[in-house]
Amino acid sequence: MSDTAITPARHAKAMRNPLAFVVLAVVGVAMLAGCAMPKDGTSSGPPPSTPGNGFAPQQGTAHGSTDGVNLDVTWRACEAGFCAHATATNKGAGSVQISSICESPWSERMTRDGETVNPHESMAMCLAYGRRAFAPGESLQTNFTWDGRLWSGSPEKASPAPEGSYTWTLAFWFEASEGSPRREAAAHLQLIIGET
Repeated sequence: MSDTAITPARHAKAMRNPLAFVVLAVVGVAMLAGCAMPKDGTSSGPPPSTPGNGFAPQQGTAHGSTDGVNLDVTWRACEAGFCAHATATNKGAGSVQISSICESPWSERMTRDGETVNPHESMAMCLAYGRRAFAPGESLQTNFTWDGRLWSGSPEKASPAPEGSYTWTLAFWFEASEGSPRREAAAHLQLIIGET
């Protein structure tokens, strides 16, 4: 037993001595906090394997690579639904071109049983054109979330996604040189809505 354990005898003694009670209470809280904290000292809420959103416990990594541009994704079921963190890195020997104005080099799409579905409301497209170099060794990061709803109809409305297996594709597009055909590094996440 730990020297700092709160035993019935110590508890009774502490009740007679208010200062000792405060010390034991602080020790108890510190011990409980220590049990809840990961070994690296950080706290990020409930572990990803036990989401509080009703989704099946899921997490994983996914990778994609095209022409020296790598895409690495970590994802998990989270309070918002599904959360993903993506990092694109130019591992090639030379620069490639990416969008530098309002069109993002990041994109996402989703399918269910091979059919395209819309995980988000449609947005107006930005047609401004601008490129910048994405240098060797450079990395860009972004986050994606999906709340488990699908958008459809006109006007578009959201409804809960039916149970089943979904492929959520996250992608980073680039051009080998300005004006050349677009290429993309894509990572495919397999998600399940409902029982696993």
